[in-house]
Amino acid sequence: MQDLPGIVSGEDAAAGRPAAPAPLQAIQSDSTAAVEEQSVTTNEMSRNVAEAATGVSEIASNITGVATAAQSTSAGVIESRRAAQDLARMSGDLQQLVGRFTY
Repeated sequence: MQDLPGIVSGEDAAAGRPAAPAPLQAIQSDSTAAVEEQSVTTNEMSRNVAEAATGVSEIASNITGVATAAQSTSAGVIESRRAAQDLARMSGDLQQLVGRFTY
């Protein structure tokens, strides 16, 4: 095969195969690089989405913990109110008992 400048490389010419023209080789090389870059970007985006999902899960867990703590606090307040009411009642009863004594 006749060696045509810019069309056949020495290696391809030795094998008897015509090579792609240089502009097509550049386009192919650029396309391959772009596909590789896109693959890396897609993998990075997938990793970021997975990290975000983990973060959302942790936030949901923390919110559940806060809600549980608030519920426990509310129950404690109700119990404290009952204890204060009982103490007030006992105080009134004690005042009545002490009032019966004369000096």
